[in-house]
Amino acid sequence: MNYFLSIIIALDTRVENFFYAFRDLEWVKFFTWVTLLAKWQMITSLTLTVILIFWFWKKKSYIIPLSVALAGSGLFNLIAKLAFHRARPETALYAESSFSFPSGHSTIAVVFFGFIIYVLMRGRLKLKHKISILFFGAVLILLVGLSRLYLGVHFLSDVLGGYILGLFWLVAGIVIAERLNSKNKISLQGPSREVKILSAFLIFIQIAFYAGFVLNYDPPINKTTKLPEDISKKNLE
Repeated sequence: MNYFLSIIIALDTRVENFFYAFRDLEWVKFFTWVTLLAKWQMITSLTLTVILIFWFWKKKSYIIPLSVALAGSGLFNLIAKLAFHRARPETALYAESSFSFPSGHSTIAVVFFGFIIYVLMRGRLKLKHKISILFFGAVLILLVGLSRLYLGVHFLSDVLGGYILGLFWLVAGIVIAERLNSKNKISLQGPSREVKILSAFLIFIQIAFYAGFVLNYDPPINKTTKLPEDISKKNLE
């Protein structure tokens, strides 16, 4: 057991040092934008938007499974953080108040974006469109995890642990959704033009909120971390 843990710690340290060595201002800004997609404020806003769209599109059977998966993953993530009590990496760019293992961003990214992928894949789309959705969704989830590593706020094992926890609750949400859908008749009638316009408006509002959130985001810099020469609190703003 100790040997196994030593391998994990050694790998975590190597990955941490690798990303720290290649930390660059422009990439920091990019990955900050990416990581904010899975921050609780954004996930809350995205969830409310998605629930409204599910309601308008008469896909109400997806609301409970998504809510259960998000709530369950959030609760278990909190319990795991308190149980493992793991400190953040020393090279963390931003100061975080919670413990490190498992990564909450990685967990929630798998649950939320994974569930959206599932719903879209279940729709009446052409195979090439489903493949595109699966590909871009997977890339987004991987980028969220990568952003946590690049910004130095998590170890590799934190991110992988978050993915595993998120996958568990994603599967749980899908199982609940499948059972609910099996009891309800699936409407083959598409949404009205008004519903499509309203949905597009909600998505536009969400994009605007995300842009505003990113532009006004002012994260606390970890004062104990030595920043590269081209990175400072001033040029991160």
